[in-house]
Amino acid sequence: MGALLKLLVAAPGAFAAACLAISVAFDPVEIARRDHLVWLGLELAECPGCALCGLSRAFSAWSHGDLSAAVGFHAGVAVIWPLFVVLFVVSAVGVYRLWMSPPRFFIAPERLLA
Repeated sequence: MGALLKLLVAAPGAFAAACLAISVAFDPVEIARRDHLVWLGLELAECPGCALCGLSRAFSAWSHGDLSAAVGFHAGVAVIWPLFVVLFVVSAVGVYRLWMSPPRFFIAPERLLA
């Protein structure tokens, strides 16, 4: 049960960390060329019209310090990118706390007799 709880706490942070890492690894031009999808093993003949394309380029521009271009790609990046950083940090702290003091789901028999 404790391992499942750790996984549930770690999964959102891992997703946020992966998104942030990809945004640092690829610049907006590479994302527009879909190089990040090829790197992930998703080779597409043509773009399917993903609704997140502008947000992906905005994340990348924000991560590279080009804030005006980032807001031009998607205005929500000014709120969403910092939320991803907070999600990663909160998840990492949660996993650390679970690792250092695992939760007790059952009452020990000696406590029932007291």
